[in-house]
Amino acid sequence: MFHQIRKMMGYDEGQLEGAIEVDETYIHPDPQKNTRVKAKQPNRRFYDSEVLFGMVERGGKAKVKHVKSSGKRVLDPEIIGNVKGASTIYSDQYGAYKKLPIRGFGHYAVKHSGKQYVNGHIHTQNVENLWSNMKRGIKGVYRHVDAQYLQAYADEYAFRYSHRNDYQPMFWSLLGKIGTPSEKSS
Repeated sequence: MFHQIRKMMGYDEGQLEGAIEVDETYIHPDPQKNTRVKAKQPNRRFYDSEVLFGMVERGGKAKVKHVKSSGKRVLDPEIIGNVKGASTIYSDQYGAYKKLPIRGFGHYAVKHSGKQYVNGHIHTQNVENLWSNMKRGIKGVYRHVDAQYLQAYADEYAFRYSHRNDYQPMFWSLLGKIGTPSEKSS
């Protein structure tokens, strides 16, 4: 039953636009284990961890994708497919984001390696908040998430984030999604 509910939470709600924060994070299938062991595989930051890529509209919706790596070839298509052109993207100085202005996006970055987390309107605090809630929820509630189900759990937390300020309770928002996408379009 929970898997079906998470599947409903994952239905795409269109592209993000405006001021968008992007970031990647790493989740170990067993969150009780230390995820700070350096990887021995290329394009994997931490050994045996799964990569999640998050995109958050400031004051709006969130999308989280379970991706195979945190490389530019993986993240660029996610940004292009999920963010409207001419949006402004805020990130850290990770190399995969350097070519965003060439792709038609405004781009600002904070320098986390230099202990810079906020520089005026330039920050990634909203997407970091999403990661914090998600990791604490997975560790505290679910205890273990298998990699094959990680996207469903990511969808759940993105849905919760996207509907955090709704007037009606989340239950009613979710109930409104019942039915197939083809039924909703007619």
